Amino acid sequence: MTKPAMSGSCKELRLEAYKNSQIYKEKVKHFHDCRILRTVFTVSQKVILFNSRLKIIVGKLYSRWDGPFVVTDIFPYGVDKVRDIASNCAFKVNCHQLKPFHEAPI
Repeated sequence: MTKPAMSGSCKELRLEAYKNSQIYKEKVKHFHDCRILRTVFTVSQKVILFNSRLKIIVGKLYSRWDGPFVVTDIFPYGVDKVRDIASNCAFKVNCHQLKPFHEAPI
């Protein structure tokens, strides 16, 4: 084969590989997006809050979750207003920092 003929086939192979990689990326994105769990909280639901500012005690045995808190209001764009049960202090927090609180059976 001559050099120009090989060059054309290489470009075709590269273009086909690019198209196949785009198809693969779309399939993987769809697969991932289907399995994302979106938690929706309701008013008066008990939740726990992720404490991202805690840097005093470093270790894997220390819990970084505080709570329980009670959801008092729900705002758009993933913002919830929570109230601390012990101190009755209320503040707004991003819902990505919240998890549902499951009470232990007695």
